[in-house]
Amino acid sequence: MSRRAWLAGTVVAVVGVVVATVVLANLVYLPVVGQIDPGIHDAASLPPSIHVCGRSWHKDGLGRQYTLVQVADTFGGTPTVVDTRPFAACPAGACTTSAGPACDTVIFVRVAEDSFVDYALNGGP
Repeated sequence: MSRRAWLAGTVVAVVGVVVATVVLANLVYLPVVGQIDPGIHDAASLPPSIHVCGRSWHKDGLGRQYTLVQVADTFGGTPTVVDTRPFAACPAGACTTSAGPACDTVIFVRVAEDSFVDYALNGGP
């Protein structure tokens, strides 16, 4: 193998690792060094429905955003906040396929430091 071919192969491998790391950090729950909070999402890019904790959830049609105080006043209590990326952990309290009858049927996606968008469970607990 020539030196030029070896160098080209090394460059391709390094670029591939960098691209794979960037893709995984943005699409999959993979905290990156220096990343403050991987759980904050762009409100404008949230889909109308998500699939987390093994269940389907639908976004509020009005696209309202709530602060923690508003969540407590409107929904009663602390929000169950989820990360929508694949392989993110399911937080305690959210309705799952095996949760008991006492589970949260409304979950929240964090879109800013103190701003949340609600998603309601599709179907019963």
